[in-house]
Amino acid sequence: ALRPGANLLSTTETQMEFTDPLMRPRRDREIGAALATASTGPSASIAAQKMAGMVDTPSQLTLDDLDHEWSKPHSMGTSIMAVEFDGGVVMGADSRTSTGTYVANRVSRKITPVAKSIYCCRSGSAADTQAISDIVRLQLSMHKMELREEPRVKEAAALFQGFCYKYKDQLMAGIICAGWDKYDGGSVWSINLGGSLVRQPFSIGGSGSSYIYGFCD
Repeated sequence: ALRPGANLLSTTETQMEFTDPLMRPRRDREIGAALATASTGPSASIAAQKMAGMVDTPSQLTLDDLDHEWSKPHSMGTSIMAVEFDGGVVMGADSRTSTGTYVANRVSRKITPVAKSIYCCRSGSAADTQAISDIVRLQLSMHKMELREEPRVKEAAALFQGFCYKYKDQLMAGIICAGWDKYDGGSVWSINLGGSLVRQPFSIGGSGSSYIYGFCD
């Protein structure tokens, strides 16, 4: 049986560990050491040891210890890109449409034709960008019938920009409009979420664009 004094002393020490700031470092080291002992795998042990203050400098960590962290699958988001060259444009996009963590469509087409030689890359809300591209395609077809010639790329980009800017509070649409016409050749136009329109030699968009930006820079 425990003496009443010993039981009271143990309770007091436990309360001090959670209330006294001077006792918290000791508590954190003990918890971290317990996690390091109970965890499996080199990365888990090192992470727990860092919590406990046993690993002070990054130089003690090796790539072998964290190798499985790099090999884990991770979400890269939508990635769209268009590049001008002498004679046309090159466009690329991924094909995954997701709703949160659920992949609704893994073979979707994010490069959508709006005229004979004009295409758009879509990012943001799939419903919003599909609706905008359908409207722009209809208006460009009427424009072609009125002028009896193929529309220019910057005209298509201006239509996209008009919708994205006018309804910027209701839409979530980032679009890259690119193509070729006999007046300007190949051209790439970027329309961001706010509705601004900028011509660029190459344009990158989508939530996964940071990976491509790092490569291009």
